[in-house]
Amino acid sequence: MSLREDIQEMEQAHLTGRLSIVDLVEVNPNIGDKRDVYLTRQAAEHLLQVVFGRQRRGNYPSDELVNYNKLDKETNVL
Repeated sequence: MSLREDIQEMEQAHLTGRLSIVDLVEVNPNIGDKRDVYLTRQAAEHLLQVVFGRQRRGNYPSDELVNYNKLDKETNVL
């Protein structure tokens, strides 16, 4: 699987709300050169972030958003 496919799978797993345990294996810094280690670590971190709710389009908790359409343009208040 590609990283993109893995990300899509992790997003779907997160959306179920039923995921309670994640076991990430095969992140071994003793294999490969420094670049390989860096890329593997980055991919692992990204997958873990996605499985715990990070979104590719950005993280915007709906309860914390300000509806800027309702702001008074001059005073910047609701």
